[in-house]
Amino acid sequence: MGAPIILAEKLRRPELSGLSRPRLERPWLAASGRGLDLVVAPPGSGKTTLLAHLAALVAEPVAWYRVTADEAAEAAFTAHLARTLHEAVGLVSPPDEAGDDPMTDLLARLDAALVTPCLLVLDDLHEISGSPAERALERFVALRPPMLRIVIGSRRQPGINVSRLRVSGLLREITGDDLRFRSWEVEELFVGVFGEPLSPESAAALTRRTGGWAAALQLFHLATAARSAAERAQVITDLGGRSRLIRSYLTRNVLAELPEDRRTFLVRTSTLGTLTGELCDALLEITGSALILDDLEQRQLFTTSDDDGHTFRYHEVLRTHLELALAEEYGTAGARAWYSRSAALLEAAGEQRAALRAHARAEDWPAVARLVREWKVEAGTEPPLPARMVETDPWLALVEARRLLRGGAVAAAVLAFRRAENLLDEPEFQQGCRRERAAAAVWATDSGVERAAPPGQGHWAGRIRSATRAIAAPALQPAAGRPEESLATGVSALLAGDLRAATSTLDPLTTVAGPPTITLLARCALAVAQTLAGSAAAGSADSWGQLAADADADGLPWLARLARGLHEVMMMSQDPQDWRLAVCAALPDDCDQAGDAWGAAVLRLAGAVAQHIFGGVEVAQQFAEAAGRFAALDAPVLGLWADVLGLFATHRSATDAATAADSLVREARKRGVPGVEALALAAGAVLSGSSDQRQARAADELAGRCGLRAAVLALMPPSPVVGGLAAISNPVPPQRVAVSGRVQLRCFGGFRMDVDGHRVDLSSLRPRSCALLRLMALSPGKDLHREWLIEALWPEADLVAGTRRLQVAISSIRQVFEHAGISGADTLRRHGDTYQLALPTGSTVDVVDFERAIAAADTAARRGDVAGAAGSRDRALALYQGDLLPEDGSTDPIVGTRDRLRLAAAAVAAAAAAEHARLADPDRAMTAARRAVELDPYQDPPWRLIIDMHEAAGDASAAERARQEHVRVRAELGVG
Repeated sequence: MGAPIILAEKLRRPELSGLSRPRLERPWLAASGRGLDLVVAPPGSGKTTLLAHLAALVAEPVAWYRVTADEAAEAAFTAHLARTLHEAVGLVSPPDEAGDDPMTDLLARLDAALVTPCLLVLDDLHEISGSPAERALERFVALRPPMLRIVIGSRRQPGINVSRLRVSGLLREITGDDLRFRSWEVEELFVGVFGEPLSPESAAALTRRTGGWAAALQLFHLATAARSAAERAQVITDLGGRSRLIRSYLTRNVLAELPEDRRTFLVRTSTLGTLTGELCDALLEITGSALILDDLEQRQLFTTSDDDGHTFRYHEVLRTHLELALAEEYGTAGARAWYSRSAALLEAAGEQRAALRAHARAEDWPAVARLVREWKVEAGTEPPLPARMVETDPWLALVEARRLLRGGAVAAAVLAFRRAENLLDEPEFQQGCRRERAAAAVWATDSGVERAAPPGQGHWAGRIRSATRAIAAPALQPAAGRPEESLATGVSALLAGDLRAATSTLDPLTTVAGPPTITLLARCALAVAQTLAGSAAAGSADSWGQLAADADADGLPWLARLARGLHEVMMMSQDPQDWRLAVCAALPDDCDQAGDAWGAAVLRLAGAVAQHIFGGVEVAQQFAEAAGRFAALDAPVLGLWADVLGLFATHRSATDAATAADSLVREARKRGVPGVEALALAAGAVLSGSSDQRQARAADELAGRCGLRAAVLALMPPSPVVGGLAAISNPVPPQRVAVSGRVQLRCFGGFRMDVDGHRVDLSSLRPRSCALLRLMALSPGKDLHREWLIEALWPEADLVAGTRRLQVAISSIRQVFEHAGISGADTLRRHGDTYQLALPTGSTVDVVDFERAIAAADTAARRGDVAGAAGSRDRALALYQGDLLPEDGSTDPIVGTRDRLRLAAAAVAAAAAAEHARLADPDRAMTAARRAVELDPYQDPPWRLIIDMHEAAGDASAAERARQEHVRVRAELGVG
């Protein structure tokens, strides 16, 4: 075989470039020449640049060798070593008859030739990892002449005996973290090397976003070379290690070198964030992940460990690249599934922060909210995903934008989609963000948010949005094909007031298999149409409640909130109470707090209609407010509905009413809304006192054609009307549900409510509403002042806001009683500024029965009735099933009562033990005594009784154990 071919380019020292960094160079210069210097770091960390600067600092000759995979054979590697050393120190030529051991021959010639110090630089040594050449290098390092100093640059630890060198103090290492640029070095780099100064603030931000990674800094410079300083400062927020240039660099220089199975491992495990062998094994259902992670770290593939190999993490730039690859390869649904699996594993492992991010990427918002609550973040003070976690993460920014949109906060969602788009320089990701942002912007309401055309010509959501402005005839044509198109047609018909067409179009959509969003919207719109039409199939309060629950389950909070609000309106139609009017008036508040302007406007209109029908005050003002909200939303069709419905609630003169009605008729015809036209004609005929029979007949005919006769009759005042409109009166309020059944409330050991022995489902109650029910259960039959209740449950709210929240909570509790067959109004009563839980006759509360049993025991004891006292105390202990309301934690109104009742139960148990002992019933006495020390171990009498009874039974060892435990407890109190 011929001599190896030696390429001179591999032996040429690179030209000096980049930034000189004294922080790294001075310690190296100060070190002695003997030993081995290693620069081990990931690709693009600046290894070669540092090596070139180190070579330029020394006065002695420098031999440079950039290793490639071609030199994996020992002969080729040795030949290149010999050539570069020859050029540096004049190594003698090899003998004509070369031996079988080229490395030994090289060492012998080097030993003879080297009389002054020399520096050998070996760059890219990872290229021959595990090869014969690397094994030959180990011998070369160990046997080289003392005056030869070696510096090695590599992406992974070389396969030589590094441990021995490290222990002997002969190894000096520069790591990837050492090479990471500090913020002041970034400033110097851009001033002295790039000639494009950055401010200290911009340099610090760029350092954070790139992790000080040299390649990222260089790529950022290339991407912004033609931009102004202000533009570069803006682009810094868009880089974050996520530039398309950086991803391309990773693809070419890192991942392309990996086998497919290793690349798949990286992509899938990127969903974990925090990596351990156990977590990766469980996620991938394999074994050996710990070895893979260790190998990735050893190879410097952007994988690091800060705790000696127990946990690992991927560098942010690599992780972002992997997450993009995950979404590209598995699709949105598949990626969510991987994140969901990772979140469950991370949570079980106690990795809360990583679990929170994984739940968010899976878009499991209930899980996100639960974890945030566990971190003591009060609901309402922060979004479910803390802002600090989405500021630089494009994926979390995207899912946060989607969460805002599903919650109805359209304007905030549009801005959030733009922020997400700016965080990642990836065409497909940006295109997806723009597409979703455009769909949201169709519904945007803030003047500062750009308006956009709906995504795609004739998109169903765009058709519905257009129908809120004006309704053209094609929008009402029967739709064929996709359910989305039928939904757009049905909702457009509903906005037009054509209830017959809306019902016939929407009804089939509620049963066909289709996207959950389409089905839920169809159910909602159909229920509104049936309610307005006065149909027997009209949406009941129960159906609205079920719709709210289904919308919550399918991740549509805005629709769930709307359904709950309409649920309240329907409840008022079934049981028109003053407090219900107040609840309906406050319905838009929750929407406003969530940024849901559309929901707030619709619920203001619905609440105003309900209050008008059932005699509320200031109704005209509420209709005017609803019209103003729709005007701000650029929804004139809905504004027309608010105006015409408000016309029935105003006290105008006959002339003013006729003028307003005529104006509404003209505007309704202009915008294609026959339903508003029918109501305006009816209002003009009735409210103006007109005797125009033609207008009355026209109103009746148009109302009949649209299916609106029931709505017209419901809105009319109780007075004769003209011509074709029948005389009507306000509807008779429905009868309340009669009180029936017995309620059993359990507060000890966990709250539970039964009616006639059947457990009541309380899952529909919000947490604060359920807490209110539990609090009132402790004081049945007693008046509790609203201010005390507000302070206990909503201490952060002022009196007005707290009163509204209390009213809403009271309303939801009453609904629970109604569904259980108990009159909510009679069970939860209001007396002025107080509320009282008035349970039906025969009902029980375990706390009340517990205290009654204690009182009965005390009375019997005073009479000398030991057996009666013991029996009452046993009944009290049977009721005490655990701490009072443990789900309420350490809340102020509960904790004091809980401690008092626990001590009372302990005292009852101690007294019962003594009484059973007097009655010569040792088994019950021992049971009661043990219960006493379990509840309050600091009582002496039950301890003494336990000891005495063990001794009386001849069980000396048990007596001694009890005595020692008693001594330990007394020692805790400082009692000898």
